[in-house]
Amino acid sequence: MNGDRAAAQLALTQHDLLVGGQWQAAAAGNRYRVASPATGADIADLAAAESADVDRAVLAGQAAFEKYASVTYFERARWCENVAAEIDARSGDLARELTTEQGKPLAESRGEVTSAAAGFRLAAAEARRLTGETVPVADPAKRVLTFRRPTGVWAVITPWNFPFNIPIEYLGPAIATGNAVVWKPAPSTSRIAVRLAECITAAGVPDGLVNLVTGPSVDMARHLSSHPGLVGVCFTGSSSVGKQIAQLAAGKKLLLELGGNGPVIVLNDADLPRTVQAVAAAAFANAGQSCAWWPGSPMRRTRSGWARRCRMTWTWARCTTRRPPRRWSSTLKMPSAAAAASWRAVPGCRGCPAACSSPRR
Repeated sequence: MNGDRAAAQLALTQHDLLVGGQWQAAAAGNRYRVASPATGADIADLAAAESADVDRAVLAGQAAFEKYASVTYFERARWCENVAAEIDARSGDLARELTTEQGKPLAESRGEVTSAAAGFRLAAAEARRLTGETVPVADPAKRVLTFRRPTGVWAVITPWNFPFNIPIEYLGPAIATGNAVVWKPAPSTSRIAVRLAECITAAGVPDGLVNLVTGPSVDMARHLSSHPGLVGVCFTGSSSVGKQIAQLAAGKKLLLELGGNGPVIVLNDADLPRTVQAVAAAAFANAGQSCAWWPGSPMRRTRSGWARRCRMTWTWARCTTRRPPRRWSSTLKMPSAAAAASWRAVPGCRGCPAACSSPRR
């Protein structure tokens, strides 16, 4: 990244809400700022939505849904392909902004942006395969057919760990099937959400099908989850918050991807070096904030040497002053400096194999 481009990524930018295809300030005029985890400097000044803004966004979604629900699947597929093309065209800048705001290494951000474009292309392909059925019946004078129809306006609430790719899991299918969306991203990664919304609008997706409301207000998020104008709520995040959303959205359709764990069982015939590298990547990529995260507690009945090798790998990866050995450098992805500074050493660690002198926090 050259100096001019780096400065551009760190410059303070201002962004509003996207409602009905128009960028507009929050009704109350409130704003909030997002800081880069690498430097602590503010990089974005965003509109802070409240319940009134949610109401406007839902109304805009309902109007767009009624207008475009009858559009053919082929036209919707074209919209999704256009969004993928927009993401590809801006991929370099998108990856850099994602790293600046979220803190993950640039290589991981590039992969996330590439995956997002692929997600929209998948939605386009699936749109062309949405078929109904002819159901056999006993009465020969009757014919029973089934059709797929869009359902209405959905809330989409997404987390900060993969702020560019996870939304595509909901936005792509919503556009492909003719539904409208009111999207609330994580407050700390809302600038990259704005960039994705810009790609969607530039791709020719009709105004109002995707509405973006940003802000840290818990009351706003609760109002969105329980809004009577919605047919369903999509959420990716913790199990505890998912349970609250399920209660608030009682009677609505739900798509919930909640927290879990990633147990690992290593059998005696496993390739131990490859297994350790794969598990280490799952544990430490994105600073461990992913669905593939593994807590690092080997089961007792596993191959000999697994626990010892894992402990050595964890020690290297969690060290704040040294990088992993060369043979692991292509697998382990280190967190940002700000995140690494807050990590603790492995419990019971007696020092890294290379006589690491990192402070024990």
